[in-house]
Amino acid sequence: MKLAMALCLNLYYLLGVGKEASIPDPDWPTIKRVWLPALLDLLNTVLSNIGLVWVSSSIYQMTRGSVVVFSAIFSVKWLGRTLRTFHYHSIMFVLVAVILVGLAGTEEKPPTDDDCADGDDAGGDDGGTASGGEVLLGLGCIMASQVLAAVQFIVEEKLMDKMTPTVLVGYEGLWGLGYFVLLIPVLSLTPRYQELGYRKLLLIVSREFKTLLANFFSGMVELRSLCMSYLT
Repeated sequence: MKLAMALCLNLYYLLGVGKEASIPDPDWPTIKRVWLPALLDLLNTVLSNIGLVWVSSSIYQMTRGSVVVFSAIFSVKWLGRTLRTFHYHSIMFVLVAVILVGLAGTEEKPPTDDDCADGDDAGGDDGGTASGGEVLLGLGCIMASQVLAAVQFIVEEKLMDKMTPTVLVGYEGLWGLGYFVLLIPVLSLTPRYQELGYRKLLLIVSREFKTLLANFFSGMVELRSLCMSYLT
């Protein structure tokens, strides 16, 4: 994903895609500031995937909607935005939905021995085997990731005063690739699973595939936001 984001720099500098007459090409001090949203994006992804270990994928996706609440709070505090009555009503609906989803996750019961004997080791979903405490920990990681995502959005909006969305996406991808280069030696030394069972291997592959789909749809949402920024 970071590589695809970095390719936006070719579109910007070689083809002039996304250039605006009112915003000049970013200088080096502005480019250096992109390290922060790129790091926040990485931390957001790490915390989200940690939470996904103990929380089912459906609850994970719906809990991520809490970013709307945090983004609204930070936009008022740091950007000086004014929210109207219908904004508050919408935020309240999202907040109630997130609370209900969180309660549903904590009330989800782990599978019994009879379920496992019937071949349902995963409890019907990714987070089915987690205890109540682990589910709370997973929800906490997801909520923390959305706080970081909201901060990332605010920082990106501030940076778009000095660079266009296309070049911001490109440099954010470039910074992200730099972080991955630094992390590769560290991650190569981390312990790995030993003697994975057939069912456990299928569970891990299934979970990674769902994460890939989630990232794909997230990328589509970001692309839509990028297109809307040129229409509004």
